[in-house]
Amino acid sequence: MIILDAIILFYKRSKILMKKNVTGSKIQEIRANKKITQEEMVARLQSYGFDISRSSYAKIESHIRQVKDLELQFIAKALNVEVGKLFE
Repeated sequence: MIILDAIILFYKRSKILMKKNVTGSKIQEIRANKKITQEEMVARLQSYGFDISRSSYAKIESHIRQVKDLELQFIAKALNVEVGKLFE
């Protein structure tokens, strides 16, 4: 039973540390290089029909929130880059 408890504890801790997406850092880098604030980015996304809050968007950049493929298309459009650029 002790070994099982240790395995469960390890799993829970590692799950917390796992990234929810692989594009967050690149999205943040591109946005910052283009001198776009998170608020401006969210406004762009909303103008394209992607209803997202600044808090949810920040979670994408912080790897806390998963990103769907359609959402990546909106993000790439808002940053004026190809989707593939988000994976470099």
